[in-house]
Amino acid sequence: MMPFNGERSRGPVGLISAAGAAVRTACSSLPVPRPRADIGLRRGKLCQRPKNSRSALWKGSKIRHSIPPYPRQEGKQTFSSHRITPVRTVMSQTDSAAASATGQRTTTSRKRWTATDLGLIAVFAALVAASAIVPGIPVGALGVPITLVTLTVMLSGLVLGAGRGFAAVGLYVLLGFAGLPIFSGGRSGLGILATPSAGYIIAFPLAAAATGYLAAVVIRRTVKFRALWLFAAAMVSSIVVIHALGVLGMMVNAKLDFPKAFLADLPFVPGDLIKNVLAVIIAVAIHKAFPDVLVRRVK
Repeated sequence: MMPFNGERSRGPVGLISAAGAAVRTACSSLPVPRPRADIGLRRGKLCQRPKNSRSALWKGSKIRHSIPPYPRQEGKQTFSSHRITPVRTVMSQTDSAAASATGQRTTTSRKRWTATDLGLIAVFAALVAASAIVPGIPVGALGVPITLVTLTVMLSGLVLGAGRGFAAVGLYVLLGFAGLPIFSGGRSGLGILATPSAGYIIAFPLAAAATGYLAAVVIRRTVKFRALWLFAAAMVSSIVVIHALGVLGMMVNAKLDFPKAFLADLPFVPGDLIKNVLAVIIAVAIHKAFPDVLVRRVK
């Protein structure tokens, strides 16, 4: 075997020493690697290796990093130049059932009506029909009667809310149009649309929806004087919807001008005050007994 560096090899130890010397000689001729650019970075400045480093690789080397400086806003320093977008997760029916089984809370609200909702709609539609069967008191020369329908219409909105209240009273109106004698005085059919009472009948479902919407707002946002706010909601819906469309119906079907139609509608206002008070008293009692009947709370 040939000797290394002019010396003759002396067994295995000499071979290992000679191999190590050859490796050191070969490595000394290799180029020095460039330092990494992601070590010791500083925002917006030329950065160097810390002073206590003894590595020859970092002596005199300056690196400009490619990360842009963070934005500054009127003395406030933000920690990210990117805005975080919240991700909204959608819970499937299986996940919702599993969460309900394990007792976890879900933030999704039920949008479809259940069998209980359909039952309440049917019950209140029957209640409105039963109140219309009670004999009314004719008022004025036009013979538009004062009935208990306004009471049950307002009660439907105060208890069921906008959607179900509209459905309950709308079901009553549709059944009357279909031929069931459930309008005041035992009347039925589409012929009632040609009478002075047409405006009031058309207004009943809309008034229930308006009252239900306002009642839901009151239930969610108020604690004190709730009965007073519910009465205000019922009166606003009664005047804005029922009386306005009632006056319009008398103007169209009875050929009255606005002053005469307005005067013909005035006798119904005191009765509506009393009926709305009764509706609010009943609705407050129902909400105390069944807190979730109008505003459902996620458990």
